[in-house]
Amino acid sequence: MQALVFAQKPVLAPTHRHSGSLSPSCSTVEIDAANVAVVAIKPAEEGEGFILRCLELFGKETSVRLRLPMIGREMVAHFTSCEIKTFFIPLQASRAITEVTLLEEPTAQP
Repeated sequence: MQALVFAQKPVLAPTHRHSGSLSPSCSTVEIDAANVAVVAIKPAEEGEGFILRCLELFGKETSVRLRLPMIGREMVAHFTSCEIKTFFIPLQASRAITEVTLLEEPTAQP
């Protein structure tokens, strides 16, 4: 994980103090397992939504709850040892969050 920290500088968006409905700080993504990290959040190539990519770090099978408080979405995902998972998160709350491939294509469901 340290390599990921040093490989890319954080993106900052300075702004002035202003009123608004959001709290002074909040999390984009909240994860309830220390062994799963978010490695990418980006707009989806197709469709109205975004892509969330996560990685299991410690070689330990686990289930994790992922919360996206800013858009009111939440999901539970199961990771095997060192697994990378990519999710498509639609902006429309009526549409389900789905797992996709690294190329953002639908995964084959069993």
